[in-house]
Amino acid sequence: MIALLYSPALKGQTAAMAVESHAIYKDMLIVLGTAGVAIPLLRRLGMSSILGFLLTGVVLGPHVLGFFAQHLPALSPLVLKEGEGFSGLAELGVVFLLFLIGLELSPERLRTMRQLVFGLGGMQVLVSALAIAALAWAWGFAANQAIVIGMA
Repeated sequence: MIALLYSPALKGQTAAMAVESHAIYKDMLIVLGTAGVAIPLLRRLGMSSILGFLLTGVVLGPHVLGFFAQHLPALSPLVLKEGEGFSGLAELGVVFLLFLIGLELSPERLRTMRQLVFGLGGMQVLVSALAIAALAWAWGFAANQAIVIGMA
């Protein structure tokens, strides 16, 4: 067993795995470091920490910072490159996001906002489904297919 772990055939694979894990840890440190700076600044401006985490992820992604890194090569080490490695971390982030929302939203506040949340929320779902279904129908889908697409 120990000889298998240290065999020359696996030496290149373990080196590649070490480089890959190094990149994932670097990306995680960039995300946590940026969030550690951005969250207090946004809290001082009166914004929610949840919005701060979302903005941090958007800014560090390939579509914002990656775009600027094309013109300023000094920013390229900060661009998140390991998208597949972050899928587990992203799922954990969604769990923490829902947990934070649950902490900030008390049952009393939900009761007072009941009509606003459920009334306008339901109306938003209905209007969005109808608009998407109308677009699908305009593109040539059958009516029952357009309704399914709109509700999806």
